[in-house]
Amino acid sequence: MIALIDVELRKLRGSLILLLVVIPPLLPGAIIALAIATNEGIPSWEQLVGRLTIPLWAMFLNPTLLATVATLMGQIEYRSGSWSFMLVQPQPRWQLFLTKLGILWLLHALMLVLAIASAILAGSCAGHLTGRVPTGATPWTEGIRFVAHMSLGSLAILCIQLWVALRWNNFVISLALGIAGTLVQLAVLITGSDQAGWFPWVMAMRSVLSENGAENVRAGLALGLVLVPVMLFDLQRRALK
Repeated sequence: MIALIDVELRKLRGSLILLLVVIPPLLPGAIIALAIATNEGIPSWEQLVGRLTIPLWAMFLNPTLLATVATLMGQIEYRSGSWSFMLVQPQPRWQLFLTKLGILWLLHALMLVLAIASAILAGSCAGHLTGRVPTGATPWTEGIRFVAHMSLGSLAILCIQLWVALRWNNFVISLALGIAGTLVQLAVLITGSDQAGWFPWVMAMRSVLSENGAENVRAGLALGLVLVPVMLFDLQRRALK
C-alpha cells in the first residue's frame, strides 16, 4: 500500500492537479482582501467567513473543484495508457482504487484548509494594513468545524466522482456529472425544497450551511461508506484501458 501511495503521489507531480488544489482556495482570501481595501466600513469575521467564504465554497467551489480534480486523476491513467501496467501489479486491484480515493480525500481536505486559512490570514493582513481589522473573535474554531464537516459530508461526492472518472475514458461524463450536481444543489438552495435531502451534493452543502449540519455530515459520510465497497467491487471487475 505504501508503494501505491508513492506511485500515485509521483503521478500528481507531473500533472495540473496540484495547481488546481493550491490556487482556487486562495480565491476567498483574495476577495476578502479586495473587499476590505475598497470599502470604508469595518467588516466582521462573521461576514467574511460565515457569510462569504463558507457559502461560496459550499455552494460552488466544492462540487466543481471535486469534479475537476477527480476527472484529472482519471485522465492521468487513460492518457498515459498505464492501466495495463497498473492492473497487473501484485497488489489487489481494490487497493489501487482505494489509494486513489484516499489521496483524493486528502487533496480535498487540503483545499478546505487552504481556503479557510487564506480567508482568515488575508482578512487579518488587509485589516491591519488598512486600519480596518475585522471585528469579533478570529474564527479559527469555526474554520476547523468547516473543514471537518465539509470533508466528511463530501465523501459520497468524492466516491461518485472518482468512480465515474475511472470507469469511463471520457472526461466530459465526469465533468458533466459535477456540473449537474452543482446545479441541483443550487436549485434546492434557491427553492428551499426539502425533497432532495438524500442527494449527495445537497448533503455536502447542508453539512456546513444548515442548522442540522451534523445530521447531514453523518448522512453524507454513511452514504459514502456504503458507496466505497460498491465502487471497488465494480471497478475491479472492469477491463480498464
